[in-house]
Amino acid sequence: MKDDNIKDFLKNRIVDQMTLFLIRDFSLSLSDALEFIYNSDLYATLMDDEIGLYLESPAYVYEHLKKEYLTGMK
Repeated sequence: MKDDNIKDFLKNRIVDQMTLFLIRDFSLSLSDALEFIYNSDLYATLMDDEIGLYLESPAYVYEHLKKEYLTGMK
């Protein structure tokens, strides 16, 4: 598997898990959870390969997303 494929897999796995966490914790619909994730500052950071956030656990990354959700900060 190429490095780019591995990075994409890890990023997608985190997005999948964060979506489930948002649905569970805040009773969001699937579309609302995905819309929030894709429009968040955290998502932009997650997609930046140089930062390497995709190497962290989904739960760790979600804690930062949850903070963004609760504070309304972008």
